[in-house]
Amino acid sequence: TSHVLICEDDVELCPDARSIVEAMNWPPDVGCVSLYTSSHYHRDNSEIHDLPTGNFWGACALAFPAAVLRKILDHKIIRGWHSDKGTDTVIGKTLGAMGLRIQGFSPSLGQHIGETSTYSPNANRNKRAAKAVRAPATKGRDCLIVLQPRRIAAAVESIRALPIDQLWLTAFTEPDLAPVLNCFIRDSEYRDYLIVADDVIVTPAALESVRDLLDLHPAATGYCRLAVDDPRVNLTSAPVRDYQGRIAWKSYDFLTIDDVRRTDGPFPSWFGGWALTGMRRELWLRYPFEVNAGTQCQSDAQTAIRMARDGRFFASRRDAYIEHLKDDPNHSLKQDWLVGVEAPRVSFFPGGVA
Repeated sequence: TSHVLICEDDVELCPDARSIVEAMNWPPDVGCVSLYTSSHYHRDNSEIHDLPTGNFWGACALAFPAAVLRKILDHKIIRGWHSDKGTDTVIGKTLGAMGLRIQGFSPSLGQHIGETSTYSPNANRNKRAAKAVRAPATKGRDCLIVLQPRRIAAAVESIRALPIDQLWLTAFTEPDLAPVLNCFIRDSEYRDYLIVADDVIVTPAALESVRDLLDLHPAATGYCRLAVDDPRVNLTSAPVRDYQGRIAWKSYDFLTIDDVRRTDGPFPSWFGGWALTGMRRELWLRYPFEVNAGTQCQSDAQTAIRMARDGRFFASRRDAYIEHLKDDPNHSLKQDWLVGVEAPRVSFFPGGVA
């Protein structure tokens, strides 16, 4: 055996974890690679990076060269350690004494999903959760990315029934979605990627409408009302405007549902509100997912603004309508909120999850 992975039983590894670690360049002065990277060590703009050996956090999933592990187990620091806790600390201390480094990944290759601790039963739930977890590298015609900060049964059921590869990003804050989503698009090889929020009822017919549009246009979007009884829809007749970096209601020239009903065939929208909003892979790489710097949200508007600067818009059409469950356009629907309650996680389902 050349290498050994020591993994706790409440860690969920991404499907590509083994191949990523096996393919990495393992420098001779790296004594350990952590497949799990706690939020304490997360870096937004890095992949593999050093983790501190002093006061090291996180022994959830550690890979060692077998020869190094034998030396660790025989080291005087380990042999003199008689505590039931602090495994991560003593491993880091020993590696530091041996002049070896620890490396980890951002996004993390695994997530700590445990809700209890055998050592501290009353410890905070998911206290050790990774901030972001890498999605699997896959390829095909298209993939639907589901942004799920809450659990709304009717919406979940409708989306899960759709016949398309699906990547579910659950319990992430909007800023924390960026590294995971962008890394997935970069590492996978779909032609098109579509994003949908989790507070809508989606029909297979609406999905097929957008997929048909994407066969002819590099960017396309479905649409919904801004709220259940709101006559406006999340499509615009002009580019979204920002005011000193801020986006407000006056930034949008929304179409109404009657405007759309009067259309015949595809028409342009300068905004796509994550209502089956899709683009070619090369456009996602040019306009990666990001939030507005001022509000730390409004990623849909931020994408549309950057695209409009280059004269790009979304194609839409009347039959791409989906039902929005929000009852107030001025407030997010907080039903069964998961952010801060559950650990962020990434789930991939080929061909849907019906």
